[in-house]
Amino acid sequence: MIIKGLFTSEWDQGMVVTDCTLNTETGELFPEVVDTKDMGSLISEKFEGDDGSEYEVCSSCHEYVLKGKIFKDKVGCGLHEEQVCANPNCDSHEEK
Repeated sequence: MIIKGLFTSEWDQGMVVTDCTLNTETGELFPEVVDTKDMGSLISEKFEGDDGSEYEVCSSCHEYVLKGKIFKDKVGCGLHEEQVCANPNCDSHEEK
């Protein structure tokens, strides 16, 4: 499903908000591209859907949202959830 919404990037010198669509099946984002002045260092990015949904954007590839994935605990028999990039080819998966 495709969701329309806003892509927000927060920088240490301001924010940039553009129209965006999200493919919820793949997690891929399609933001409107705009030219801006140098805004300093990137702090965070998120997608807010017109339906009220909110997703954090991957800080490695900046093209996909994060999704929850269940991992086995390293000690004991428990499980825990971590947020990972929806793009299986993202470099962030190699960092784990």
